[in-house]
Amino acid sequence: MSPPRDTVRTPAIRMDAQAGEQLVLTRSEVAKICSISVQTVGVWVRKSILPRPIAGTRRWSREAVKRRLAGDAGAPFTNDPLSPFDEWKRGNAH
Repeated sequence: MSPPRDTVRTPAIRMDAQAGEQLVLTRSEVAKICSISVQTVGVWVRKSILPRPIAGTRRWSREAVKRRLAGDAGAPFTNDPLSPFDEWKRGNAH
């Protein structure tokens, strides 16, 4: 028997079993962690203070946000593409 049509299904959010934390965050959850407004999240992403959302989604990696806030800007993030200059440096560095 199928569920009633008015039942809304929520997608399963992957959880970190050890820490009991979600692995991905919504914009409002990122804002709450950073103690900023939801609008400021977009501003901080454009200024590279926060990482971009995971490619193809509107979700952020909790680990990427934590690392960026901890000041680990030198560590690469899988959801942050390299700038054209960084790509050039990677290919032309001696």
